[in-house]
Amino acid sequence: MKTRNAIISEARRIRAEIEQIFTDCAHWNDSVRKPEEPEIDTDPDGTMMRVGLSIDSMLVSEGKKVDVTCPACGSQNIQKINGRYTGCLECSRYPKSTKP
Repeated sequence: MKTRNAIISEARRIRAEIEQIFTDCAHWNDSVRKPEEPEIDTDPDGTMMRVGLSIDSMLVSEGKKVDVTCPACGSQNIQKINGRYTGCLECSRYPKSTKP
C-alpha cells in the first residue's frame, strides 16, 4: 500500500508528464513536422487538460503549494467552480466545463 506522500509525489509526477506531452507536441508541430504531415492533436476532447487540472485541485486540497496553470497553454486564468479547477479561460480550443 502506498503512503499518502507517495501518492502525492506520483500525482505531481503525472501532472508534470501531462504538461510535457503538450510541450513536446507543440514543439514537434511547430519545428519538426514536415509540411505534408498532419499536426498531432494533443488533446482532441480536452480530457488531458481536465486531468491535469483535477490533479492540481487534489494537490491544493492536500494543502500543497501549486501554481495552477493550464497544462496546454500555461495560462493561470483558470476557471474554478465549487472549489475545483474546471477549465482554462484562455484556451478557446478546449471546452470550459460547468460541472463541479
